[in-house]
Amino acid sequence: MQSDLLDRGRSLEDLGDTLSWWDLWCIVEHLPATSAYRRLVDPDGIYRTEEMLLAILTADGARGGNALWQTLIAAPLASQSAAGDAEDKPAKVTDIRAELARRQADFAAQEATKSVS
Repeated sequence: MQSDLLDRGRSLEDLGDTLSWWDLWCIVEHLPATSAYRRLVDPDGIYRTEEMLLAILTADGARGGNALWQTLIAAPLASQSAAGDAEDKPAKVTDIRAELARRQADFAAQEATKSVS
């Protein structure tokens, strides 16, 4: 705790004089994960910072072994590149009425086959 306060130009000796308990609470509450106090309380907390999570995802994704990387990073990038390719090609338009009629006919044929069996 003293180390974190000294980083901010304060000391535990200031407590009650120029540093109120409220100030101390606010400092402790908003310490970064890299602070000495946070590393003491939660040693793995440094790995939950945004920078570290991004570094971990990037390293795992480069190896190709992380499903989270595939979901969050690789898939959106692939869909963006696919969307860019799709803009060059005209979109296929399906006549919905003809498609429904075809599906109904297929279903009726399946049902007729089942009833004969």
